[in-house]
Amino acid sequence: MKSKRGCMHPKISIEKESIVIELPLTTPKGKVRVKRRINNFGYPIATKLNPFQENDYIEWQISYVSKMGSLPFIKFLDGKLGYENYMSCKKT
Repeated sequence: MKSKRGCMHPKISIEKESIVIELPLTTPKGKVRVKRRINNFGYPIATKLNPFQENDYIEWQISYVSKMGSLPFIKFLDGKLGYENYMSCKKT
């Protein structure tokens, strides 16, 4: 599902007592991407060119953005602060 900026976002729905998440695997360097673990390191792969293998996994960047705008500092339960570097979806 595309946003106003043309970004692809996950689609979440509930179907027959299951949560279904559609992840837009459009680019190997996008917010949702498939990586292949080789020697304990994950390398992005192009899913249109490479079939899935047993050592592949999905990496999904979670953005902490509210209707009021981006939240630069998030306080976690353990007392540590996290920083979210919110980038708008622009082609570079």
